[in-house]
Order: sequence, then C-alpha cells, then structure tokens
Amino acid sequence: QPDYVASYSLGNKAFLKGLTWDRETSKYAALAAVPLTGEPPLTGAPALSVIHPGSGVTLIEARASGGGYVEGVSLYEKTSRGIEAVRMVDEKGETAPAYFLSGATVRHVEKVEFRDVSGDGTAAAVSTSTDISDAAGTVSTVRAFKWTDGAFKYDADLSRLLGASEGLFPEPGAGVVTSRK
Repeated sequence: QPDYVASYSLGNKAFLKGLTWDRETSKYAALAAVPLTGEPPLTGAPALSVIHPGSGVTLIEARASGGGYVEGVSLYEKTSRGIEAVRMVDEKGETAPAYFLSGATVRHVEKVEFRDVSGDGTAAAVSTSTDISDAAGTVSTVRAFKWTDGAFKYDADLSRLLGASEGLFPEPGAGVVTSRK
C-alpha cells in the first residue's frame, strides 16, 4: 500500500500530515502533523511534489506563499519517526531545515531548482538570487547545495561552475558567485 502526505493550512500556518500503511494491522496510521518551516513563515495550503535526489531517496517538496510575490520552498522526508524536515548545510557549515525562496518582483528574482547538474544521478538544489538596479545593473548570486549524506550541503566549486555556465563570472576566491551584467 502507498503512503500519503496531505497539506493544509490552519489560521495562518501551513502543515503536512501523513498516512502510512501499517503492515501488522493492515490499516493506515496517521503521522503527527508537521508545521512547515521557513522565514518568512509559509501560509496557505502548500502545493506538494516529489523530488528524487539520488540513492533511492524520495523527498517531499512543499511550496506555499511566503508573502507578496514570493513562495517558500521547504523539503521533508518520511522517516521511521514520521515526517521530518530535510537538513541543509550552508556556506558557514551551519545546519538548518532546508528552505529556499522562489518568486519575483520588478527588482528582485529568487529561483530554486532541484536537478542533476553534474551527471552523476545526484540532485543539487540550485538557488539563484538576482537584483535588478538602474544604477548597478543586474547582480546575480548562484548557490548550489549537493545532496550528500542525507542533507543538501553547500558546494562552493559547483556554485562557481554553475554561475559561470549561466554567464556569471565569479570573483577570484569568492565563496558565493556574484556578478554584474
């Protein structure tokens, strides 16, 4: 029997709720409701989709309004303990729940994609942030997080490579790719 995950909102908070098949009782068992993480807080019932980052792992992608024109994208995994937030390790080595922004205004664009960018069958979370200014032109930052050991971990080399492949030119020694067009 398949497992199910549903999303819902209650007040101004968004949640995930799961059902898993219990083979011993031959019935579905409800998993504890999980509030969606992220800043700005996600509101409304999120749209759910599935991501396969590699090694037979299946992740739940939850997209919901983060306010204005921005969606918050958070990732979850069904474990033996229930539904848990996927971990993300940033440039500083700090660990937090995986959370990205996606959306646009006239002067700012946030985009996140989950895809195999190195051809090894393992997905990366590629986050691009672009600011558009009359005075400074277009300034973009690309950050890549490779799926490794059960978490999305920042990869400086992959970030630089992806920045260059999108027409961005990294500054020598830069930890995060930033360029002006």
